[in-house]
Amino acid sequence: MNELDVLPKTCVQIYKSEIYHGSGVLVEAGGVFYVFSAAHVISQDISKPLTLEGFYGVSEKYGKIEFDILVGKHNANQVNDIAVIAINQKQKFPNFPPVRFCEDISFPENSYVFRGTQKSIALKAHTVAPCYLDTSTCDEGLFCLKVPLDAYADMKGNVGADVMGGYSGSGVFIKGTDNIYLVGIAQNIDKDDFIGVNCRSIKAIKDSFLPSMEISEFHGGNAQLKLNIAEIKRNVTQGMIDERKKPMSMGMLRI
Repeated sequence: MNELDVLPKTCVQIYKSEIYHGSGVLVEAGGVFYVFSAAHVISQDISKPLTLEGFYGVSEKYGKIEFDILVGKHNANQVNDIAVIAINQKQKFPNFPPVRFCEDISFPENSYVFRGTQKSIALKAHTVAPCYLDTSTCDEGLFCLKVPLDAYADMKGNVGADVMGGYSGSGVFIKGTDNIYLVGIAQNIDKDDFIGVNCRSIKAIKDSFLPSMEISEFHGGNAQLKLNIAEIKRNVTQGMIDERKKPMSMGMLRI
């Protein structure tokens, strides 16, 4: 994945009436464009139904994004802390990268990356990488990523939510792959001293919001290693068969 090309095209800042609320990720699924984010980016009180009145997105690459409707039921927003926003179909996103959706994060050698915007005066997007898996995905679709210390603290001595605030809703991608795999949404910071962010798996979006969304298998890491080993075994086996088919030369004894 070319991060310098992909992340500015997928990273979205979410505003309400010119006030920055948090981050989101622009994706295409089934020919429709959506912004995925955390529900609390739209409203701090997610016990009440969400509303998009006054909300819009801003993309580094595509400029202002007009939101259309919220997808899914309020209970799904509340349980998953996820907001799925359909984009006005009149809006075009030329040369948009082919993002794949992946549930499988069970590859310990993988690293991850997300891009969002801190709630600061600058309101400038930054990429947080490399991040590493600290927990596997639980039944609720949650997993935790360890983040670099320099992303968790600033030069003023602030740490945790004071620094990472605004990154909620960012899309979490697998880093260093040929294809572009979105695996989850960054949601919040642990309340303890752990240097990391809690994320919601893309599985929650498929199960509760977009059931027709196609899920891709991750072809990399151990999976790719297994494929390579299998191919080697097939080649060796075929080579042995071919050798056996050759006529024996004089002086050779087959055992």
